[in-house]
Amino acid sequence: MDFVLHGDTSPASRWAGSAAPGDPVVMIGAAHGHPVTDVAWKPPATADLLLLAADATALPAAASILESLDRPARAILEVPHHADRLPIGGPHDITWLVRAAGDRIEPAVRAVLGGPAATVAAAPPAPGGPIWDVPEEAAGTFYAWLAGESGTVVSLRRHLVGERGLDRRAVAFMGYWKRTSAE
Repeated sequence: MDFVLHGDTSPASRWAGSAAPGDPVVMIGAAHGHPVTDVAWKPPATADLLLLAADATALPAAASILESLDRPARAILEVPHHADRLPIGGPHDITWLVRAAGDRIEPAVRAVLGGPAATVAAAPPAPGGPIWDVPEEAAGTFYAWLAGESGTVVSLRRHLVGERGLDRRAVAFMGYWKRTSAE
């Protein structure tokens, strides 16, 4: 189990900073279909192009999804360092991005889908706007699952739906955290 310590800014960071050997802990992992820890993966049966893009905060969910799939997927996964990559089973095309080397999710996703690969500043979510949307009735041959920093996933969704013309029901996005917030 890995923890990122942010000082006394959040319950998890406070707990991890004061935890001692022998302290009890309950672990709940991301799981497809679990009533509490569901990974929000709902592609249509007709989708033959599956794209997952996630930063390190969503890596457990992305790994759970990839390992449960019965068909190949394309995954772009961003981790802090090269050693943070995980072994993930399945016939998937996985691109590991290393943040310490300057790699970022947004330009990589744009490049994979044929869009401009230049680094684009993540659009901040609109105040009070959604940062978590999992369409219930997806349809079509393409499905994207985007999870990680809110500004990045919102910007990628805007790119896929607004610039590339994809049906919004084909794009699930989850803002796990905000760059400007300690929530």
